[in-house]
Amino acid sequence: MLLRIQVAGKTGDAETFLREGERCASFIRKSLQRNGVELESMDAVLDFGCGCGRVARNWSRVSGPTFFGSDYNGRMVRWCNRNLPSFKATRNAASPPLQYDDESFDLLYALSVFTHLTVPLQTAWRDEFDRVLKPGGYLFITMQGDRHAARTLLPGTPERAAYDSGEAVVLNTRVEGTNMCGSYTPRSWVEGLFRTAFDLVEFTPGDREVMWPQDLYLFQKRRSGQPQGVGEAH
Repeated sequence: MLLRIQVAGKTGDAETFLREGERCASFIRKSLQRNGVELESMDAVLDFGCGCGRVARNWSRVSGPTFFGSDYNGRMVRWCNRNLPSFKATRNAASPPLQYDDESFDLLYALSVFTHLTVPLQTAWRDEFDRVLKPGGYLFITMQGDRHAARTLLPGTPERAAYDSGEAVVLNTRVEGTNMCGSYTPRSWVEGLFRTAFDLVEFTPGDREVMWPQDLYLFQKRRSGQPQGVGEAH
């Protein structure tokens, strides 16, 4: 239960935990399918911030790709390796690099990870994702956007003014990497952060009825020689 609480930040209720993991896995698959990509056609997938396998456990019957995981918490990594035989997890530090070769993955997803990082670390991990993803590979991430900002950043405060002007706002930076640190990022800022090497393929604003309140982004790593913005979502 303790590991579930660390991942979900709730009561650790097993039924809710498993249901949310299943919904996340389903949305990743459907997002790819809407853009003409089947998970089974891939060779390797990385779950960054895999925790204790909330999403990863749902890939056990998927044939085709090899599924890898990476997490800052060693206990989470050990649990995954003991209990999810089709999943290969390693431990990462708070900052890059990862323990993988260049251009290793067709898909990398990071759910509720950037939401707890400062801007310098978000930038560093963006560059690392660029390194380990294959050209044409996909990046699926979640961010706390307008829905979270409206609830947390009070009107009239400097933080809300900064967010409304298109800036990223990070609270409790001294405990970054934990659920107590919160990053709030407008869509325009997120698109700008990833524009160096990625094109936005699909954006879904935060809505608990879809998956959870965080904004959902599917990016594709630009191939060599491909002009910026090709295939970009509107």
